[in-house]
Amino acid sequence: MMRFSFVCCFLLSVMGLTGCAMGPKAPFAPAHGVFFNNTTAPLSTEYPATTTLGARSGQASVSNVLGLFSFGDCGIRAAAENGKLRSVTCADYSNFNILGIYQRTTVTVYGN
Repeated sequence: MMRFSFVCCFLLSVMGLTGCAMGPKAPFAPAHGVFFNNTTAPLSTEYPATTTLGARSGQASVSNVLGLFSFGDCGIRAAAENGKLRSVTCADYSNFNILGIYQRTTVTVYGN
């Protein structure tokens, strides 16, 4: 029984620690909540001095269910096409997560 408990604790620890390795790889990652997460951060921290947000914006999202099924396209190109942008000046991303059951990552681009 003691061995079974050890194996269960070990597996739960490994499953819990993989979230850090699989998180967003942007230059800046905001704090993540375990039970609920709704955060926004920049996709890049290198902006020219004259960068403005732009007159328009576009969004693209990808969803994940139970960590098993992912669908969608949250690329910068898809977001620019959805906003009908010809040029992109900067981009942000946002994460929405409820208990790891449902997660949505959205990329928002700004430009003209």
